[in-house]
Amino acid sequence: MTNQSSTLVQKLWNYCNVLRDDGASYGDYVEQLTYLLFLKMADELIKIFEQKIKNKIATVWGE
Repeated sequence: MTNQSSTLVQKLWNYCNVLRDDGASYGDYVEQLTYLLFLKMADELIKIFEQKIKNKIATVWGE
């Protein structure tokens, strides 16, 4: 497992502990963590597409 993956896994476990300590049921925190992962994946995809667009613009404009 890469360092970035292990960091993400640790963050997820920390969120699990917070939700559990707040009284959330297993189903509740699975739902919340799934949503957080979805948002993280969407953010990563946006960053990838932004970089591709910047590269395309630089190629077209010769920058």
